[in-house]
Amino acid sequence: MTEVAEREYPTPAISMETEAYWAAANEGKLLMKRCTDCKRTPYAIAYVTVDEGITMLSNIVECDYDGLSVGQTVEVTFRKSSDGEQSVPVFRPA
Repeated sequence: MTEVAEREYPTPAISMETEAYWAAANEGKLLMKRCTDCKRTPYAIAYVTVDEGITMLSNIVECDYDGLSVGQTVEVTFRKSSDGEQSVPVFRPA
């Protein structure tokens, strides 16, 4: 069996907003934000395979979270980055 070197992970940029997350990770805990009103995470992520055959990790938006399913047809839409300078591709149910 061929030995494969362990992947190296770059040190993340830690900010005031992510400091608690990374501190918990150092203690072996995974923190996740939750909406206090509805008790679910405020976003959905998915691996999306586009017609060209490329698979990418992205957000699913404009959806009923409970109605999402694996293999569901989605279409691309765009959101502006926090500074408003960059369009970011995300997906919504088709």
